[in-house]
Amino acid sequence: MIFIRGKKVLISLGGTFEPLDSVRGITNRSSGKMGLALAKQAYIMGADVTLIVAHVSVEISPLFNVIRVETSKEMAEVTFDLVKDFDIFISTAAISDFEVVGRKNKKISSESSLSINLKPTIKIIRNIKKINPDIFLVGFKAEFNITRDEIIYCARKQINDAGTDIVVANDVSTIVSFNLCFGLCIPGVSVNIICEFSLFTIPFIAVLVVCTLFAIAATFSP
Repeated sequence: MIFIRGKKVLISLGGTFEPLDSVRGITNRSSGKMGLALAKQAYIMGADVTLIVAHVSVEISPLFNVIRVETSKEMAEVTFDLVKDFDIFISTAAISDFEVVGRKNKKISSESSLSINLKPTIKIIRNIKKINPDIFLVGFKAEFNITRDEIIYCARKQINDAGTDIVVANDVSTIVSFNLCFGLCIPGVSVNIICEFSLFTIPFIAVLVVCTLFAIAATFSP
């Protein structure tokens, strides 16, 4: 896995926060652990690593070049500005699918009921290869309470929609297994390889990190 030595690797991690008013907002439970684990291993392998960090519960080493963001809009703006200069982009961040329409610049009173109007956010991963067609793109796909076949379908759909080279998909309702889906780009041929990992049998973060970076490194081998 020495072949990513010297490569520029961009990794997004953590969960975005979409403000509702001046103190409240919508977010998620992403910890940033997976993105940080990948960053550490890529650094050990000699890559030049930059992190785009939303809200995380892990400590980020000062060894990394870190850019802090809060909202999905900020994540998109920073990612689109940087990604053209990188060889590899690993998108582990849990980016909100919706943002609040008409955010209030003061605290909303809790004395009465409230209706919130939401609109879809931009799909960052679908725009990466429009900006940098040659980048190696790794996506993460979280779903809830669906079958193994449905998870694999979602992973393959992301490969088709966004051009991702690898997708890691899992069902967050059980956190029992992860599916690592490789989309191999061979002229005239469409190939998907599915690897399934069970949390009951292996240390899943370590295995996913190694397998993901091994697949990336293989792409850059002579």
